[in-house]
Amino acid sequence: MAATVYTGKNENFLYTNNSGGNARIIINAVFMATSSHWAGNPGVIQWGNFLDVNRGTAGLSANPNNPFKEYDFTSHNIWGRNTRLSDLTVIDANNIPAAAMGVPCEYYIADGERFSLYHKDTDRPEDGSYGSNTGVLWYNILVITDTAGTVENGQGDFNYTNNTGEAVRVIMAFLNHDTGKGIVKGGRNNHQMRAEILWGSSTDSQAGYAVSLRTQTGMGKWCIYNNTLNNMGEYITGDGRFTGPNEYWLAPGDYLTISTQGYGHSGNYDESYIGSRSYLILPSSGS
Repeated sequence: MAATVYTGKNENFLYTNNSGGNARIIINAVFMATSSHWAGNPGVIQWGNFLDVNRGTAGLSANPNNPFKEYDFTSHNIWGRNTRLSDLTVIDANNIPAAAMGVPCEYYIADGERFSLYHKDTDRPEDGSYGSNTGVLWYNILVITDTAGTVENGQGDFNYTNNTGEAVRVIMAFLNHDTGKGIVKGGRNNHQMRAEILWGSSTDSQAGYAVSLRTQTGMGKWCIYNNTLNNMGEYITGDGRFTGPNEYWLAPGDYLTISTQGYGHSGNYDESYIGSRSYLILPSSGS
């Protein structure tokens, strides 16, 4: 494995993985700020396969095949793996903006994929009062290449069957279950729709976990706030927090599926859908 440190000031960050293997990206620390003059401009993180023309743009239409996450840490906040706003710390909801919930501190991309940390304020021309003092002020990022496993980045339902001949470990790095109108119940007769995570040796739901329809801003093992290892901040399972797991172990022949249950995309009815997702699959042999 090879490690490279990237440190920059007053610039956005873009990395292309041409290593021939997977790349692990750890956000050690990012210092960003917003200005009252440019209020309401969230940053956008994208990873996977996205077009240059869509860089820095959130939404499914601009990211049909790759995960994305909007973020806003309000004025002058430092976040990342080794900061107060980290995936390793328990954070009170009153001390974190809603748009910062679910931001991962660690990402995996396959060979040929890219990672982008972008805030449009970073590119604003200097005018003396804000200029270079907004957007991404500085970052410190570690990239480790030639990491093991299979990376699955994308949008929509996820279906995986373990055909490796050995046990595998599937890590939920990021998952977003959303609705068109951001409500708890919807669809015909007000039926509740939900995302369902099932895993085991058959298609029966003898082992699995159901996540309700309630909109959440993203969750996963390395996410800030929305992480079962640090108390899982958002209430996204109806009456309680998602309690896990963040990882799934599959024997040879076992499956893992993540899909919307209920009416889903249903024309005139409210929509529920699996949005951005990112999974890392590690065989027990470690290769």
